[in-house]
Parts: sequence; structure tokens; C-alpha cells
Amino acid sequence: MIGIEFIPSEFESDIELLGELRGFLPFDFVLIPDNPAFEVKISPIISAKMLQDALSLPFVACISGSGKSLEVAKSLILGARYASLKGIACVSGDREGISSIEILKNAQGFEYLISSTTKLEEKRALGLTHCITQPLYENFPTFSFPTFLNFMPIFSPQTFSSLQNSKLGFEIPQSYKESKDLMQSNFEIYSQIKNRDFYLTPLNLKRQMPYLKSLFSHS
Repeated sequence: MIGIEFIPSEFESDIELLGELRGFLPFDFVLIPDNPAFEVKISPIISAKMLQDALSLPFVACISGSGKSLEVAKSLILGARYASLKGIACVSGDREGISSIEILKNAQGFEYLISSTTKLEEKRALGLTHCITQPLYENFPTFSFPTFLNFMPIFSPQTFSSLQNSKLGFEIPQSYKESKDLMQSNFEIYSQIKNRDFYLTPLNLKRQMPYLKSLFSHS
């Protein structure tokens, strides 16, 4: 099974982008993150509903507990149910608010109920269906629970500089940063995960599309 992360921007062009990507990467669901980088963004629930209806594919809206009260999170869960979304992803976030556990306690009944691999047993007891790892570049572990290996390919050395000041929450191996051929390095990573469940996190889908097409079409 393949999932992808997608940040919506403009409805018609979003449909075209996702359609183009699916032409060479037959993903099974799309996850829309909740307010990435704490910027003003399109509502994950509204965009997920519109795109799910347009593309007839399962969409998952992320609900982050960061900066939210439990009442706000419950309202968002109700909105996801009202919109007939196939699932939600629950994360705690980086700012004060509520935990992913508190969100999960109120979110049973979705086809996809996704979170991180932390506190897995507690989350499983609350109905979690899948986990997503942090981006991985080496040493790909196996899991007894349905888990997507997160693949965030980088195609330009300049990208590492732009990521330096970001609070990534994970480590990018030095060997990957120093690669003389990032496309080849990405081929090697993909060859190790392509027969497993994985989750693609494009840094910029529109800009990376030609590289992604080369990566997934010829692997």
C-alpha cells in the first residue's frame, strides 16, 4: 500500500498534479497535513473532501493537537465524519495543546486512523489502523503492526541547506547529504522499500514531479 502527503493550493491544479503523479505511482490514499510550519493554509478537511469527491480516492485529513483544545479537536473530527472522509491522522504537534492520544480517544470508526509509531500499544488499544514513521534513508525496520515507511526524497544538494534551520525531528544521514548522485541514492532507497508499505513525502510536488517520475517510472 502506498500513501502520499499533499499540501493543497489551488483546486484545479491540485487535481492535475495528483492525476499526473498517479499516472506513474499508483498510490492508495492521500494525507493532507494540518497547518504545516504553522502557516495560514487551506483547511485539511475541506480540501480533503473536495479532492476525495473529485478523484474518487481515499483522503485522510490530519488533525494536530498543537495549539488546540479538546473541544476544537472534537469539532474537527465531527467535520471529518460529516464530510465522509475515509480517515484522519492524529499528531501531537510542536506547540502546547492536546496529544494524539486524546484525539484518538474520540476518533474511532474511520477506515484509516493513522498516527506516529510512538506509544504504539496505547494507540492500538484506541483503534489505530496504521502508523507512519519519520522519514528514513537507511536501516529500514520491520513492524508487526501496519506501518508505512516514510520516504522523503531529496534531489538537489541545495535543499539540505534550506532544511538546516528547520526543526525536522529526524536525522538525515551524512552519507545521503554527501551523495554525489542523489537520484541514484534515491533509487537505492526505493529499491529497498518498494515491496513494502510506504508513504511519500514530497517537499514540493510540482517542482519535484520530473524527478519523481524518473525515480518511480524506471525503478
